[in-house]
Amino acid sequence: MKSAKLLVIPIALLLAACGDDDSNPPLKAAHHGDDQDQSEPSEKHPHVGMTEQQIRDMYGDPDDVGHSSNGEVWHYWFNKGHAFIPYNFGYHARTGTFVFDDSGRLVSFDYNE
Repeated sequence: MKSAKLLVIPIALLLAACGDDDSNPPLKAAHHGDDQDQSEPSEKHPHVGMTEQQIRDMYGDPDDVGHSSNGEVWHYWFNKGHAFIPYNFGYHARTGTFVFDDSGRLVSFDYNE
């Protein structure tokens, strides 16, 4: 009888520890400092003449910055996290390229969906 009580107490503690606690909300994955959905190119439409700051506000910091004869080139990889999901054979990279002139204005852009 005494051994049965000793067995019930650890089981009760274990079950109490497995209870649902709503005080801690689940963590969200981040992309460029924001939620990934906020940087999806299909939901935000850039246009020629926008400033670097306007593009940064829309998509966050670029993943890579380069230079070409046309100006400064920003590269974004919108769904980078999906590339690392095991057995995700339908993965298709969603990227964006934005070219700015010397004054920091968008002169061309291209992104795939």
